Amino acid sequence: MPAWFRASAMIALVASIVCAHVAIARPAQSEEAAPPASGAAGELHSPSPQKTPPPEPDTEPDPKQIKITSDITATFLGEDLRIAIMHLEPPYHIFPHRNDWLRIVAPGPGRDLVSLYQLIGLVRIDSPAKALEYVRLRTSPYTGLRGDPLPREFEVVSERELPTMPNYGLAAGTPLERPEPDQTSIWGFLGVLSNEGFQQGGFTKPTIKCLSHGSSVWAYQITRWTFLPSQTKLHKKPGGTGFFKTTTPATVQQIEETVTTDGMYWREEIAKRPPPKLPHTKWQQMFRF
Repeated sequence: MPAWFRASAMIALVASIVCAHVAIARPAQSEEAAPPASGAAGELHSPSPQKTPPPEPDTEPDPKQIKITSDITATFLGEDLRIAIMHLEPPYHIFPHRNDWLRIVAPGPGRDLVSLYQLIGLVRIDSPAKALEYVRLRTSPYTGLRGDPLPREFEVVSERELPTMPNYGLAAGTPLERPEPDQTSIWGFLGVLSNEGFQQGGFTKPTIKCLSHGSSVWAYQITRWTFLPSQTKLHKKPGGTGFFKTTTPATVQQIEETVTTDGMYWREEIAKRPPPKLPHTKWQQMFRF
């Protein structure tokens, strides 16, 4: 075997041994170079960065961002009752439904209006027209999108009857507009249907019956159709490890509501079914063309 070949083999063998030794020694060297524990004397290193947990959805807006934009007007309001539209600026990025909402400003401390039950004893209902205006407060297309509760609910109404819906003094800035010729799928938005679709879907106008005790009327019974859009809710997982969503499908239902002269309210569901498929109709609560 030539001398130069033996020298080359020896060099290769030594090189492989050195590399193996470095590879084995590297973890031990890393442990020796590890920074001392937090609080140790002579600490000169920067603490290792910690992972920041993802932010949780906001639950309440900053009060400084809230302002009253207008008061609602209605014939059923009592002398001391004041209901206002609260507005959040800038808009909530996680819960956009809280950008505008109804709030009882007086009497007493302010509180969000989430149910007609909160108005018992604060209203005057002495006619069928006032009773219908009262139950429409949470289902009118002018107020139904403003804030909680979820799910939202809208009265099913035809284009012909839309002008009779109360706007509670909030006509300015309403999302409802007459559809443009190239926007034929607008019907179904907030429960508003074309005259033909309203009839084809089997819907009827609200009916009101007076409930009397002797010669005095003590309550009004209203029968009408409403639309519940598909709703997606965010829930916290057990143990706080994250969030999950649940979705309920959209429905239309015929309901029977009873309203007393002082505002007490209860309802019963008569019929319930998926929204019917109608020409140029897309049942929804937001525009999606």
